[in-house]
Amino acid sequence: MSSKVIPTLAAALIFLAFPAAPGLACTFHQTGVGSFFEPTYPGSLEVAAATARARSEGRLADSRLERGLFGLARATGAMRDLGGRLELAPEAAMTDFYLILAGQQLWTDYRVTEIGGAQAFGVQVHADAPRDGTPVAVTSYDTVVALLAGTLSPQEAADTGLLRFRLDGSGRVRALFGEAFSVEKAAQAP
Repeated sequence: MSSKVIPTLAAALIFLAFPAAPGLACTFHQTGVGSFFEPTYPGSLEVAAATARARSEGRLADSRLERGLFGLARATGAMRDLGGRLELAPEAAMTDFYLILAGQQLWTDYRVTEIGGAQAFGVQVHADAPRDGTPVAVTSYDTVVALLAGTLSPQEAADTGLLRFRLDGSGRVRALFGEAFSVEKAAQAP
């Protein structure tokens, strides 16, 4: 082996041996090989496949995100808009949960907070993966865009595999999405 190959090979092995830093596991920060070696959250591959199928059938627009800061900014805006839409649900329906964008491995933490006497969501985009058993919604950026545009309902998204709920045994997160995107609430949406 050449003397130049050994240090390069050693550096690559060290890179692969250590996990990505918390908060940097999303694909917006990775180039090339990094995202390939990241573990995927259960249900992410199924959501990605359902998204590709819905795109090819023309049921879902292709809103792919670019890597880097521009893609992260677009995803962050959509995650905040989703939090705003979920605030339309009655206070009794609000619950803490995480959301992961399957294609980008981007985590968002939605926490019920009290703002001005009313409950609302605190939205932390680019959060670390949950470790406490908090429910998780697994979806794609394209699905979030379609939900916000009103071209897809949470029920349709769940029925077609575009939106999955994990650790949601009580069904509270599923109900929250249903309440926030109900027909009656759609008239109030911005």
